[in-house]
Amino acid sequence: MESGELHAEGDGELGHAWSAARLTVRGQYRVFDVGQEQREQSEVSWRVGGDGWFRLGEPRLELSLGASGELAQYTNDTVFYSPVATTDEISQMVRTSAAVGLNVLRAPVWGARMRVRGGWQREVYLRTAVDQGATLRDEERIDDQVQVRAQADMEYRAIDGVLALVPGLDLETFTMTRSKATLVFEPSTGLTSQAELVDARRVDVSLGLEFVLLALDAAGVSPFAYARGRYVSTAGAGSAVSIWVPSAGLGLRTSNVRGASPDQ
Repeated sequence: MESGELHAEGDGELGHAWSAARLTVRGQYRVFDVGQEQREQSEVSWRVGGDGWFRLGEPRLELSLGASGELAQYTNDTVFYSPVATTDEISQMVRTSAAVGLNVLRAPVWGARMRVRGGWQREVYLRTAVDQGATLRDEERIDDQVQVRAQADMEYRAIDGVLALVPGLDLETFTMTRSKATLVFEPSTGLTSQAELVDARRVDVSLGLEFVLLALDAAGVSPFAYARGRYVSTAGAGSAVSIWVPSAGLGLRTSNVRGASPDQ
């Protein structure tokens, strides 16, 4: 066959914003074809997704809601002519997430912020190869991948204009189920198979307390000291590991309450 190649791709984004809400939709498409004396290959990939958020209340007490999603697919078909062999690949992915946040400000005494975000993802990958009578088929799945993260902090001005206390919590959990199966057929040995299943879990917790010296504020920036402890636990593939890490230090930060403004 004669040599030839085609490569085209495009993407776009469409969105609209209101005073207290926003919605965005995105899309992408790509195609690649090549024909030569030795091989013919065709690739097609596309993805669509979007996100949005909505806010309620006022700057002193505000609730925000958000959500996003994405769907994608990729295919690759290749034929080799000398020697004759074929390879077919396809992968698919779907992902969703949602978030909720709360800002509370009671200046100048205290303020607080809370964020919770959760997401779910599933992926499938298939590959089939045929070469001189032998067939190889790989299938890999991430059946359920769930991730949740919660963050909360507040500021309490224990001594107005002098000292502020900022306790904080950061919690993240992650679970995943991953399976893989391989089938091989050869004329001389027949059919053989291999399977693997892995469950993985992870928990990450961080607790901290900051002491902010407002009396030394300069242009909205104050020195602070902090003490923090972090616990991480992972398990999967028949093993488990956990670790506790304490830390302390000094730094600079803005004097505003972290939960005081919706834009922070």
